[in-house]
Amino acid sequence: MDLFDIQREGFYIKLFDESIWAVKGCCLLSNGLVAIPRVISGVKIKRLREAMRIVSERYRNYLMKTSFSIEEIPVIPISDVILVYRPSKYSCSTTPERIRNVALDLLRILGDSGVDAYITGSLLYCGADESSDIDAVVYSDNGYMDLREVIENLFKEKIFSRLSIDEKKHVIERVSEGIDPFSHSLLLNRSIHEFIFKGYMVSMRYVKCDKYIKDLICSSIKKYDFYKNSLLVIDDSRGIYTPSLYLSRDASGEEILLYSHRIRYANLRSGDVIRCRGYIEYLNNDLKRFNLDRAECFIERLSE
Repeated sequence: MDLFDIQREGFYIKLFDESIWAVKGCCLLSNGLVAIPRVISGVKIKRLREAMRIVSERYRNYLMKTSFSIEEIPVIPISDVILVYRPSKYSCSTTPERIRNVALDLLRILGDSGVDAYITGSLLYCGADESSDIDAVVYSDNGYMDLREVIENLFKEKIFSRLSIDEKKHVIERVSEGIDPFSHSLLLNRSIHEFIFKGYMVSMRYVKCDKYIKDLICSSIKKYDFYKNSLLVIDDSRGIYTPSLYLSRDASGEEILLYSHRIRYANLRSGDVIRCRGYIEYLNNDLKRFNLDRAECFIERLSE
């Protein structure tokens, strides 16, 4: 099993107990895969806090301290993996016909725009029904396409549509955590990751795990401290990807790298101001980074 190939968002694994886990992040470990539970005993787990609670209660032996995280994270031994679900151009054979056809249309339309997308999520691991969302992933390690412009053009052509108020409420009630509902709704208003296509909710990830990203996200933490401040985003050029990276500046003028693996934070823009409390991580290369996924945040000001 090639861990280098699998340790990317969009891949899923099945364990010996039939549970389904979502592979998370880009940081490669020699002894297993970083992943969180997605389906346990037939129940989907959507929130990170709930996933980590289940790990702590039922899979405690998977928790491991790593040099790049201030908290223990789940690392799944390869010996416990019985199946790897690789993002595909086709959904699982048990997927209902209508949603399967819409997913194929989505990939075709994206392909016509030069975007090489793959099916992932429940349509990949055979957990979809007619009410499921369509999850898709684009791998952008070597790409220079302006994905933001491509997707925005599809909105302008009315091929994709923004979420309605009720649809935004549904997303927020189902998955929101770490950010207040109003701020989450503001980010959904401009999202190129969550939209409607032919009546189905679509969640898109644009994954970039190149060397630059890994050097920043996977580097060792020297120390960490509690931190609370307002942060001005000054560079969003890598924000749309998973993991999202932003250069920010706090009120004292100090530059801090913000990062997240959640698509709710993939729609910040230069000029936005976000206020957070969490932990600032000091790296061996003297950089400072802040994990949005382990923080409580709200939007103070949007750039537009």
